[in-house]
Amino acid sequence: MGDCDYCGKQTDGLPHTCKYCGGSHCSDHLLPENHNCEGLKEQKKRTSEKWKNNVSDIFSSKKEERGGEYSMPLSQYIQSSEADHRHHKRRRKGHSKRKRTKKNWLMRRKHYRYDFETSGKNLLIFIVSVVGFLIFYSNAQKLNGVDLWILNLGSILILVSLFFTIKYGWRLLEEGVDFFKRQRNYVKCLAIIFIMLLVWQGYVQEEAILDYYNNNIDLSLLVPLSFEETEKLLSNIVEATQEDPEEYRTSPKTVKLSGVGDFVVYGGVNSYLSQIDRSISYYYDEPTTKDFVLKDLNNKVQRAYLISLVDEIKSKSSDPKKQADISINLVQRIPYDWDSFNNNDVDGRYPYEVLYDEKGVCMEKADLLAFLLRELGFGVAIFEYDAEDHRAIGIQCEKGNYNTNYCFIESTSYYPIGSIPSGYVGGADIRNANPEVVVISSGLTYPKRLS
Repeated sequence: MGDCDYCGKQTDGLPHTCKYCGGSHCSDHLLPENHNCEGLKEQKKRTSEKWKNNVSDIFSSKKEERGGEYSMPLSQYIQSSEADHRHHKRRRKGHSKRKRTKKNWLMRRKHYRYDFETSGKNLLIFIVSVVGFLIFYSNAQKLNGVDLWILNLGSILILVSLFFTIKYGWRLLEEGVDFFKRQRNYVKCLAIIFIMLLVWQGYVQEEAILDYYNNNIDLSLLVPLSFEETEKLLSNIVEATQEDPEEYRTSPKTVKLSGVGDFVVYGGVNSYLSQIDRSISYYYDEPTTKDFVLKDLNNKVQRAYLISLVDEIKSKSSDPKKQADISINLVQRIPYDWDSFNNNDVDGRYPYEVLYDEKGVCMEKADLLAFLLRELGFGVAIFEYDAEDHRAIGIQCEKGNYNTNYCFIESTSYYPIGSIPSGYVGGADIRNANPEVVVISSGLTYPKRLS
């Protein structure tokens, strides 16, 4: 208990003693500022004098090093330095502000050092990528012919070269923008005028540019997957997951074939083939005649049941020529399907269906003969007559019809090899026609030479 030295009030508990003046004070006057502490004032004065003395010693040492004296008192020098600093700071701020407001993006000029090594490297890679892209694009069809599973080699090389072309072209564009910013104003204006002229010319020549794009640019070359090979792969997977072809060995019946005799065919196989969709789905390239013919010939279930007929023909003779003659005579003796022809109800039977139904039109019988001759090892082609709505077979020979190496075979009825009938139903004459020659397979040559 005690009295406060500042207000005389009695304190509760232990009095507080100030570290500056040594007096005891109550809780209301604990802080030095609240009891007007003289010791604090003396402490501040001593600290200020100590700081000034230290600064004086520093400037005195500088004076001795330079060998001269300052022309103004220390306090005036400090105040002058602070004022100059504030003045220069204001000038810098004002100058930068005026620079930002007066100069726009076109007038502003940047200064950098040119990095010729990096720019040269980017330019070289860009040129190589462009040249590579042009080479790969012009030879894409040949490169895509390289067997690379389901991948198109040409398309992959085009995409890789295009990637590097875009990548390093973008880098050169950025460097060009920096180069543009470093130029003088008149150079920038000339460059902008030149770009505007190019845009105007592009607008004027819009139709020519679009025509060139539509006629010369083939976007299908950029597809890295071969849809044909992919479809084959998927069909093989589907067929591999299907049940054993033996499941179609139902509803057997015996047909008599010329040169072979009795041959057993199955209704289960015929029913399976009749339910297959005859169309072909495609993405870019429209299916060709060859695509449809191979679709009819390459069905694996059909082949599993037709290959026994090929074995029967081979068992009749070891001479390939005689084997071909047996096959040709067999197909020619199968009756023509006049009902489907007259009713215009031709769906396109598979070769096995022709055997099962024991009839067929020209296209269906031609496909059956093409299957047999191909399996016997001969070179086979299709003569497709679009205008006359007819199809016939060509077997590889030394000198054939239509200035080809394929001798004409009429499958609808008996005609000698190389002999083209003078007329068909409806008055069609194909002797001087110009048929589409679709090569199905290469192989043995039939020993016949047309004069």
